[in-house]
Amino acid sequence: MFKRTNAPRAHGPALTVTTGGTLNLNVAAFELLGQPEAVNLLYARDERIIGLRPARRDELDAYPVRSSRPGRPPMVSAKAFCEHIGADLTSARRYPLVLDDGIGRVDLKESGTVVTSNRAK
Repeated sequence: MFKRTNAPRAHGPALTVTTGGTLNLNVAAFELLGQPEAVNLLYARDERIIGLRPARRDELDAYPVRSSRPGRPPMVSAKAFCEHIGADLTSARRYPLVLDDGIGRVDLKESGTVVTSNRAK
């Protein structure tokens, strides 16, 4: 039997921080946030928690939520943000996303699940 080598699929809302500093939302997380056209990126340094607050695309400091092509997960280009907060970008990691007072929260103190691409390089 062939053993699956990439990480198991998330069963609930999740956000993946990629090695390139992109924040990928799964469908459940995108829907939990209300399918926003953009988000404000927040960070609680002492708690090491990322926050995604739904926003309008034209708001100051809003990061657009987009897909690279149809059928791809919604994502936010956030390399400068990830570098600013000192996020570990050595491997892509998936974290559970929870909604707290309208803000999607991801706890970076958790180790996260390392994810790998299923595409041939």
